[in-house]
Amino acid sequence: MADNFKILIITPEKPVSDEGLLINALFEAGLELLHIRKPGYGINEVRNLINSVSVNFHPRIIIHNHYELLQDFNLKGIHLSEKVREEDPVKQTMKVVSTSFHKLENIINESRHFEYAFLSPIFSSISKQGYQPSLNIQQIKDFLAHTVPFPIIALGGITDENVMQVRKMGFSGAACIGYIWESQNPAERLAKLKKAVAATN
Repeated sequence: MADNFKILIITPEKPVSDEGLLINALFEAGLELLHIRKPGYGINEVRNLINSVSVNFHPRIIIHNHYELLQDFNLKGIHLSEKVREEDPVKQTMKVVSTSFHKLENIINESRHFEYAFLSPIFSSISKQGYQPSLNIQQIKDFLAHTVPFPIIALGGITDENVMQVRKMGFSGAACIGYIWESQNPAERLAKLKKAVAATN
């Protein structure tokens, strides 16, 4: 079982009312890391979102696009999507924190080091309707029982009801989108998730 199990949150693709205030509330509730993933946003829209978050929390933010914003803000770094990782090795020179995988064999064959990586989808996605898991849970468990090159974070359909299963599978953490943002009170959802994780200790 992974020690120091982390909970990460990824922003929803579409705008959320008072999103900056909600992000601040999540950090105040103990969120460790936030991924800003807004594929449809222009650079100024991402900049405005970052500006709506307290500067105290900027070092806990990872961005998924418009990497040049690293020059303007004291962010933790960038996330490479699978496509960007495979197509643009130049991004290695930047402050890369994480990346995404959908196949176990690609993790094994990856030569670069990351602080952590997402593996998805683990369960049926909440935020992406019809996005179903193609990975066998037992295969994942067997894979994570051996040495992996960097910590692996579960993504896809994570809730307070299955996060215990995720931890027992050997993941180093869990990342959430739909479970958090399809709620009237994201910080309350985070608290429920943290409580469920604590119960597995």
